[in-house]
Amino acid sequence: TLHHSVRMLCTQTKSKDSSTLTVRPQLVLSVSISRHSSYFFWNVEALMFLITLMAGGTFACARDASDRLGLSLTLVLTSVAFKFVISADLPKISYLTVLDVYVLVCFAFLGLVVLENSLC
Repeated sequence: TLHHSVRMLCTQTKSKDSSTLTVRPQLVLSVSISRHSSYFFWNVEALMFLITLMAGGTFACARDASDRLGLSLTLVLTSVAFKFVISADLPKISYLTVLDVYVLVCFAFLGLVVLENSLC
């Protein structure tokens, strides 16, 4: 319930903290907020892991197969499209979260797979 996560404290300012030595009423509100991370684990991290894991499947193809590069590029496009979809559910903030770093590491791994498959 909401009343357990909101705390309110009614106090007064100290006269020594004021340049005019005035005491004023003060209201301090504290709100505790938590987010359930299991949603993001199952809907973002697990799916990005599976997409990245599928990149390992490109090495099961023959080394000279043209499908190898096509498959790895398809996985890159899939992960980029997935990133656009999940960005609608994530808050717009100016710094990287752990989830953002995880997705970027998955992109880097996919990029390495594409590089490996394009050099063969």
